[in-house]
Amino acid sequence: MGEPVSVARMPDPPLAPHLRAVWYLEIPPEQPFERILPQPAAHLIVNLSTPYQLVRQGDRRMRVPFAGAFISGLQREHLVIENPPLIRQVGAEFAPAGVGALGPGVAARIAGRVVDAAEVIAGAGAWRDELLTASDPQSALDAFVRLLGDALADAAPASAVAVAACAAIDADPDLPIAALAEQLEVTRARLLSEVRAACGIPPKAYADLVRFRRFVDAIPFDGETPRWADLVAATGYYDQPHFIRSFKRFTGYTPSAYYAGVSRYGREFALFVPSDDD
Repeated sequence: MGEPVSVARMPDPPLAPHLRAVWYLEIPPEQPFERILPQPAAHLIVNLSTPYQLVRQGDRRMRVPFAGAFISGLQREHLVIENPPLIRQVGAEFAPAGVGALGPGVAARIAGRVVDAAEVIAGAGAWRDELLTASDPQSALDAFVRLLGDALADAAPASAVAVAACAAIDADPDLPIAALAEQLEVTRARLLSEVRAACGIPPKAYADLVRFRRFVDAIPFDGETPRWADLVAATGYYDQPHFIRSFKRFTGYTPSAYYAGVSRYGREFALFVPSDDD
């Protein structure tokens, strides 16, 4: 296999309001399996290799292949995939409220699921074949951005309430929902409705994902073993049992097992933990 290839860019208008980043990646996997932890964003992947297999979602075992374009909505538990021998993909990360651009009701429909992109984007079933004709990674990424631009050309702007709510939660995931509604000068019911429509999940669930991401980002993988109680207190979990419940649901690991697994490969694998079994 050749040298790993990684190309990423920030999306330009008109995609910028809906997406955080787009990328091309070509790299051999560290291990046959990978545990993907929940994140406060949905992802669209066009697989240009042999099929991925979704083998576990939380405690539920399955074997679902994804050969072409697929979308992972906002997840509230970890996923386990079996990688192809060579990871070769083009992908996009949606803005928190950006997945609503795929159409009315889509964000809620794909929340907690991984679905074939053709279910929610007309023509996405042909994207893989088109991208495989690209002469190089930059050309593949250019073609992907064009296809996404066409798919989202008529997308309505994200709800201003949902965008503002996600930004406020990103800044302070411990902000009470009632206080957030008051801050945005909307009713609690409207806040819940607009965030769910844009993100697929309610504000509290989104805050849980942000809090977990903060916790992971704060772990010092390259230093001394962390004092978990200090990290828990610093990242908003209100007590140790709350933290343990959330951490187990999000990762499937105990904190010490998770730390050992990620430390073996490096911080860049904190949300995509390599494993030799499922």
